[in-house]
Amino acid sequence: EKSMMDMTDVNRTDAINTKAKTSHEINEWLSHLQLPQYSNNFAENGFDKLQFVKTIKSERQLEEIGIKLRGHRLVLMDEINKMRENKQD
Repeated sequence: EKSMMDMTDVNRTDAINTKAKTSHEINEWLSHLQLPQYSNNFAENGFDKLQFVKTIKSERQLEEIGIKLRGHRLVLMDEINKMRENKQD
């Protein structure tokens, strides 16, 4: 009975860790910009990797995912544009 409980805990932990890893680079990027409060906005809209964030082309798109403050959208767009320009592919 105890081993069954341990297995459930392990699976739950794996699921949590997988979710955390998926958006780690987004969380890190937003924290660097001092805008970590928007982590869920990006995650809930499918932006779980910076390569997807780079596809955002306008402030309007940021507003549509729930970033209401214009100053924050401007900071984010500036950084997204910089990432796009620095692409080394």
